[in-house]
Amino acid sequence: MLRRISTRLKQHGWFGVAIDLTVVVAGILIALQLDAWAERREQHRLERVYLQRLAEDFEIERSRMEAAQRYANARIEAARFLGRILEDPRVAAAEPARVPWALETATWRSFPQINAFVYRELQSTGRLVLLSSESLRRNLAEHYTALQHDARVGEDLTAQQRFDGAVAGLLTIDELEAVERVAGDHHQLSMTPDRALAVARSFAQRPSAIAELPSLVQHHTFNLRVISAMRQRADDILQQIDSLMSSNGRSRPRLRVRGPASG
Repeated sequence: MLRRISTRLKQHGWFGVAIDLTVVVAGILIALQLDAWAERREQHRLERVYLQRLAEDFEIERSRMEAAQRYANARIEAARFLGRILEDPRVAAAEPARVPWALETATWRSFPQINAFVYRELQSTGRLVLLSSESLRRNLAEHYTALQHDARVGEDLTAQQRFDGAVAGLLTIDELEAVERVAGDHHQLSMTPDRALAVARSFAQRPSAIAELPSLVQHHTFNLRVISAMRQRADDILQQIDSLMSSNGRSRPRLRVRGPASG
């Protein structure tokens, strides 16, 4: 093509030169348009992939939040049960299996483990811009920033550690092993009424442990409050992802995520 243009220039074939140049420019423009179209199509495909992966991450997160809410309610009930046996030790004899359960599980964690795996990948690879919705990007940032802030309190085990240290020795090795073996399910525990009463009376002689009960209830109540807010944000983001995928002509398949067993 260049040789032909050069020949026509020497022959003063201006019209032919113009045609050849037009063909060259048009070819370049078409090639650029095709490249841009292919790039946009690939970006669109990647966006759909990441939207689906984000949705899967949030489904898993929601199952962990739901489990954490069950945990927090159970931990609060355990701490309140300990308060009841302090007021009346006969409560321990009436429900002996709940005594080792309450002593041990009142301090078990109740804040969900959220990994934010896909969001972190988007951030670290610079692919967050693939999400065309500025609103979604903002909501994701606000969600994970709030979660990180709440985790500083929700994952603080200071009061739990003090309580655990204060009640050390109340339960035997076998009793502690039984609580762990059944993952804190008091329905599977056994303890005689006399033993439960003895443990309750010993617990009443541990003022440093008793002093931590309000802090334990406060801690798990805080977790319940922030988890509720977390679930609402997650639901809103999932709804937003569904809307975006539907607008792209592709609905998101629903996942059935089984959460961990309640403790």
